[in-house]
Amino acid sequence: MLDEDFTFDNGGLTYTMKLKRRVVEERYDDIIDRLYADLEEPRPQPQV
Repeated sequence: MLDEDFTFDNGGLTYTMKLKRRVVEERYDDIIDRLYADLEEPRPQPQV
């Protein structure tokens, strides 16, 4: 789905190899939005 892996060199991982979520969210925001574009927001069910 993505054209490159998450690495320390490209800024996607910390030096301890943990994912930098903010960096990934900013970089791939458009792809994430397209993945969830067809989903409706959940609506609460009325209490009876």
